[in-house]
Amino acid sequence: MLSLNAKPGTTEAYGINATGQVTGFFSNGTGYHGFVYNGGIYTTLDDPNAAFGTLAFGINAAGVVTGYYFGNGTGEHGFVYNGGTYTTLDDPNATSGTTAFGVNDAGLVAGNFSNGTGNHGFVYNGGTYTTLDVPNAKPGTTFVSGINDAGQVTGTFSNSTGYHGFVASPNTLPIPAAFWLSGSALVSLIGLARRR
Repeated sequence: MLSLNAKPGTTEAYGINATGQVTGFFSNGTGYHGFVYNGGIYTTLDDPNAAFGTLAFGINAAGVVTGYYFGNGTGEHGFVYNGGTYTTLDDPNATSGTTAFGVNDAGLVAGNFSNGTGNHGFVYNGGTYTTLDVPNAKPGTTFVSGINDAGQVTGTFSNSTGYHGFVASPNTLPIPAAFWLSGSALVSLIGLARRR
């Protein structure tokens, strides 16, 4: 077992790719900072737009990282980090924040946004956001936590019987890179599993 301690303070690891690169974040006296750990070397990730911290959660095989940062009075903003470049993700339906948690090898990003109706999942594909709300969920309770290379999305939702996990899958495989451009009508929910 390998113990990760990026800096003195608290270190949390959330994502790992096929080559063993790990991403997460640490806290110290200056706030929260994302990191990538690769073979004994830590690279700190601080989105240049962050005012109060950068949190990293997902990493794909190419080393592309997703997460979110806290703006100065502007809430949470998702980001994609790729080779030294940060791209901000703000779902156009968001009024209270956007967070990104997963990225697959095709570059599809999965996360969440919040607004006056609650929390909603999304998949981002090269400038296009597709909203993902579980059909039988209580409105505003869909939370997306990951995406795989087949385009399947995982997360949780709640309804009158409690909290449940879900997997959202496209109707047709294989998935072209432009799959999500076709809209959420192509997404069907499978494998609903209840938390016990």
